[in-house]
Amino acid sequence: MLGLGNSLSSSSFIGGAAVLVYESDFSSGLDGWFSSSLGTVAVVAGDQDNVSDDNSVVRNDVLKLSRTTDTDIAAFWAAKNLYSIIGNAHSTSDKYFATVEYLSPSSNSSSIGIDKVRFGTASDTSVTSDETGSWLQVETALTSFTLNSFLYIFADDPLASDDDDVFYISKVKVYKIS
Repeated sequence: MLGLGNSLSSSSFIGGAAVLVYESDFSSGLDGWFSSSLGTVAVVAGDQDNVSDDNSVVRNDVLKLSRTTDTDIAAFWAAKNLYSIIGNAHSTSDKYFATVEYLSPSSNSSSIGIDKVRFGTASDTSVTSDETGSWLQVETALTSFTLNSFLYIFADDPLASDDDDVFYISKVKVYKIS
């Protein structure tokens, strides 16, 4: 995990040059992102402005993910289909990594963190961070891209009674390593 302001290079994963293939844009809405079970567990809202916490950097144009039920779940997520962006030029030897900035407000009733950032299978590296109250950046290698891959950002939320917790994501970037 990186604090904001630290630079990221592809050499921290695989080596070589990194080419940006996707960068989120929540300035006018969802940017194609959707939520867990299409709204039965959580909902997403784009173009959220003035998002911060007590000691946090203020961010505009972010995505908000909110739980909508107190159903006992281990995680909820936001996802985007990236095939339309990188699928046509993809080969099986391609390697990717992603960076995500997120905020879990300290006002949540439990500590929500980023549990996983991955393509469509469970084989990608988990990223666990349960820090709250400030914008943080997580990074992970993405190794299982397929023709129907979605990029998932999972939030862990261990308490079933937390039907009002939220987290925010910003500056989602996917890089191809060449």
